Amino acid sequence: MSRKVIIVFLILIVLAGITIGLLRRKERAKPPVKIFTSAPATPATMAPTPVVTTQAASSSTATTAPVISESVEPESLKPGSATPASYAHEIKVGSQILYVDISTTPAQMQLGLSDRLSMAEDQGMLFDFGTPQMPEFWMNDMNFPLDFLWINSGKIIGVTADAPAAPRNPDGSFNDSNLPLYPPPSPVDEVIEVNAGWAQKNSIAVGDAVRDIN
Repeated sequence: MSRKVIIVFLILIVLAGITIGLLRRKERAKPPVKIFTSAPATPATMAPTPVVTTQAASSSTATTAPVISESVEPESLKPGSATPASYAHEIKVGSQILYVDISTTPAQMQLGLSDRLSMAEDQGMLFDFGTPQMPEFWMNDMNFPLDFLWINSGKIIGVTADAPAAPRNPDGSFNDSNLPLYPPPSPVDEVIEVNAGWAQKNSIAVGDAVRDIN
């Protein structure tokens, strides 16, 4: 091999080494690649986690019903505004005529009478559960005291008298902490709420019949 060929070959080797070195230096200068399995959230974009509260149902040997907020209180069912009172259904309790608003849906039972300031002497609210169960009532947000008439198969099986209205805080808001629960003595398929003292005033007793008039 001639001397010129050797020199050219050496020059090519040197140039190739310089080129490779420059390419490696350029590669090291690139920023590292970051891989995210999902886009990172920031406090400004993250939605708050909703908190859902529920009221535990009471246990019984019969079908279990929810706690009635003065009637029933899972928070998620509470309507946003009061519904108009409609005491259009006429029933007979013992020898007395009573005009009742009937609650059959969870939303109606959730609200009960807690949106009302008062009730006429011959008015009440009837909770129709359909099948015997053990609901527990409380006086959440209630403005006036009540009697509870516990009914099964068209007969009164118990009376809870004079459940007091919900207490108030100094600012006038309801103080619904530590309210007592009012269960029936045994499973019921209906409950009637009337003004406190109505049962005693009208001599309503266990065994009295409850029947529809219209």
